[in-house]
Amino acid sequence: MTKRELPSPDLLRQLLRYEPEIGKFYWRERRPEHLDGLFADRSRDLVWRVNSWNRRYAGKEALKQVDYKGYRVGKLLEFTMAAHRVAWAIYHGEWPRDQVDHIDGDRSNNRIANLRLVDNSENLRNAKLPVTNTSGHIGIGFHKRMGRWQAYIARGGRQVFLGYFTDIADAVKARETAEVEAGYHPNHGRRQSI
Repeated sequence: MTKRELPSPDLLRQLLRYEPEIGKFYWRERRPEHLDGLFADRSRDLVWRVNSWNRRYAGKEALKQVDYKGYRVGKLLEFTMAAHRVAWAIYHGEWPRDQVDHIDGDRSNNRIANLRLVDNSENLRNAKLPVTNTSGHIGIGFHKRMGRWQAYIARGGRQVFLGYFTDIADAVKARETAEVEAGYHPNHGRRQSI
C-alpha cells in the first residue's frame, strides 16, 4: 500500500468487522504487520503498541464519529474515511466508483440495504427539502410579481419550468407528475432525515 493509495477491501476486512444488517463497524484485533512501517523499526516497541491498541480498541465500535454533514466517519491508518464508502468496499469487495446514496436520507444509516451506488444526477434526485425552502415543497416557489406559484424541476442538467399556478396544490401536482416522469426517487423532497 503506497502513501496515497486507499487500503484494499481485503485489508479493511482484516481491520474491521462490518455488520451489514445493522450498518455498524467494530475493530478487529491488530497484528504487528498492520502497524509495520507506521513506527520506528523497533520490534519490541511495535509489539507493545499492538498489544496496547488491542486492549484499548479491539471489539469496540469503529467509524462512529459524525462529521458536520451528518456522515459517520473515522480514522483508519492514515485516512479519515466515510463509513458508507467503507461499508460498500467491505461488502462488495471494491471501492465505489461513484457516489454512495443513503436511500432513506439518513446519513448515519449504513446498513447495506440502505446504500446504493449512483452518479451525481441520480443522487440529486433523492434530496431532502432544503432548509432554505419557504413553500414547504421542493421545486415550488411563489413568484411575487406574477402573484402565482411556480413549479420547476431539474432535467438533463438544466432547470425546466413547469408553469404558473394560482393554487399551490396544482403546482405541487405538476411537480409530482414531473418527478415521476424524470425518475426521481420517492423520498425526494422529504422534510427531514428519517
